[in-house]
Amino acid sequence: MKGEPPRCGHHGLRRAGTLKVTAAAKDGSGVTGSMYITLIM
Repeated sequence: MKGEPPRCGHHGLRRAGTLKVTAAAKDGSGVTGSMYITLIM
């Protein structure tokens, strides 16, 4: 039970990170996208 909430949090962060990377890529800031990916990893 204790390990479940953190898992959900990680999934949420990954989803948000992916969306941010996509938005950054659309804006044309590849560097920002790479930084976000590094933070997620």
